[in-house]
Amino acid sequence: MNNIFDTMQQTQWAADCRAAHRMRKEGGHFAAAIAEAYFAADSRNKDRLLSTFRDIFDRFATPEEI
Repeated sequence: MNNIFDTMQQTQWAADCRAAHRMRKEGGHFAAAIAEAYFAADSRNKDRLLSTFRDIFDRFATPEEI
């Protein structure tokens, strides 16, 4: 069961990372700034950014990642 949870976490992490890359390239200034903060953050602060700005990350995720 732990392996399934780890795989799910890794898949979500990869999706969030891809969304942040798109935020930098295709988003406005605010989305790009959040993406820069995401890449600079430690894991605790990444979690805070993701929980606060989940709607923005989801907007830049591909449909199959949501």
